[in-house]
Amino acid sequence: MDNIRHTFVSGMRFQTEVRYRAQGRHGLVWQKIPTTPPGMAHDPACTALCITQCLALQSHIPRSKAMALFRRLRRVSELDTWDAAGVKRVISTLGLPVPLQAFPVDSPVVCGSLVQAAIATGGVCMLRCVSRHGVRWRVVVGVETTGAEAIPCALLLLDTDLDEPWACGHNIRMELQREAWKGKETEIPEVLVCRSLAGAASAVRLRELLVFQTPQ
Repeated sequence: MDNIRHTFVSGMRFQTEVRYRAQGRHGLVWQKIPTTPPGMAHDPACTALCITQCLALQSHIPRSKAMALFRRLRRVSELDTWDAAGVKRVISTLGLPVPLQAFPVDSPVVCGSLVQAAIATGGVCMLRCVSRHGVRWRVVVGVETTGAEAIPCALLLLDTDLDEPWACGHNIRMELQREAWKGKETEIPEVLVCRSLAGAASAVRLRELLVFQTPQ
């Protein structure tokens, strides 16, 4: 494919480790994106950390406050079963003024377009997928497009269970389209391929997309 381009969410950079723009004492500063602290067990569905990372990227929350929020979220007993409606309820309970919009997604073409539009308007997305390992959330940090019309062909994700990327903004690439599917969008299979930076592949099915929108 030609004219391939990666577009990432606003307020992040990754010359070394992944950093985001956070509110400091004297303005915005770059800080390391929140990750699971050493010695703490991973949340099976990665819900708490995905919410924390999205709020950090969207609202420029300082890392210290973001990690305190993460610990509060981890104490919620049903965290690993949250769907988009549950995430929206918790965000509302926390009193954070972040507009949220949920979309049920089963079409990779529609999902790619929604993510592309969200990123273009300053939004950040969480994607809920199911695989043989269960149901999990991942943060969508970017979209890969191709051609002069910038058609989404892959989503760029941060998977909290994998090694943190270095000098790269993502550690998972979810393929949305293949050359063989051109002109046959209705035949694109429900099962999509995700690949780590090392090339390891896994199959997932899309379930929900949650968009953290820019406050008006």
